[in-house]
Amino acid sequence: DEEPDEEPDEEPDEEPDEEPDEEPDEEPGEDDSAPGGNSVIEEEDEPEVNVVSDERFTDERSHGRIHSDSDSSGARRSKRQRYPVLEYWRNERMIYERPEDGLGEVLPMVAGISERSKTPAAPTRKKRPRKDISMSQPVPIQVSDLPEQYEFKDSDKGRVWNEKEAKASKMKIICRSKAMKKTERELPITADRDPGEEDLVGVAAQGFLMNPMSSAIPGWISGYVTLPPRAIKDAEGVGYCSQVFFVAECQPGSFEVAIAMPQDQQIVFEPESAQRYLLSPGDQFFVAPGNVYRLQNHSKKVDCKLFWTIIKPLEAADKSSDEGEEEADEED
Repeated sequence: DEEPDEEPDEEPDEEPDEEPDEEPDEEPGEDDSAPGGNSVIEEEDEPEVNVVSDERFTDERSHGRIHSDSDSSGARRSKRQRYPVLEYWRNERMIYERPEDGLGEVLPMVAGISERSKTPAAPTRKKRPRKDISMSQPVPIQVSDLPEQYEFKDSDKGRVWNEKEAKASKMKIICRSKAMKKTERELPITADRDPGEEDLVGVAAQGFLMNPMSSAIPGWISGYVTLPPRAIKDAEGVGYCSQVFFVAECQPGSFEVAIAMPQDQQIVFEPESAQRYLLSPGDQFFVAPGNVYRLQNHSKKVDCKLFWTIIKPLEAADKSSDEGEEEADEED
């Protein structure tokens, strides 16, 4: 007898195809998953940078401001150090160093910020003294700039009317500064100086010495006197002459003229009672006959220059005129 066929206990090797549970891969960039199946943390807004204050920053080399490179929450942040905008006007600069490991072996690394300095005060500038134009020497004029129809003489003499001889004659009428400078003589010290006054004197030069021409025309003398800084011309009487002074150069208000106070007919210069005046360039003064005067330059830097003229008395003019005629007769 044939036994009935038994169903096999094992299932067939091939199983029917089943649809995959996973959806087909999407194009790159459309899936939130990363390679390997790990999900990426969504980006969050970066919080404000934490700035370490100057007191907490203990780097003695920089003493500046530096940002921390991690968050207190432990979230993964960039390792890049960030710095605030440098205040270059306060001398803030980056300080670099080269560590022995890491990226420092290739490139220098920022170590911190240089120490900030205080804002410097504006420097005090000294004002330059303005040049005194009046004291400077002007440039000589060119002869070519003068009128061509006139002749200009270089000599000191000219033909003028001579009242004494009652005719025209040649006479010295020009005295140039170069010629007068050759006649300069140092003034003598004729009185004791007060405490604080220096033993400095001036120099005097003569330009003209004119004899009287008649009993009505007196003779006269002219020249100049220069007083260096702090110099003094001691007291001097003018006798029967009249003496006129013109202040040409000096520091304004630094030139002193003192006139003795008259006492009866005897005039003696007393410092305590003398009449004192301070003059400036362009001023004039005169000393009447029979008086005593004294000059002093109080400036510490500027010379004082005065031009003077002495007018002789008429009686002395007659006497000097007679003496001049007698000398002329003797020469003849």
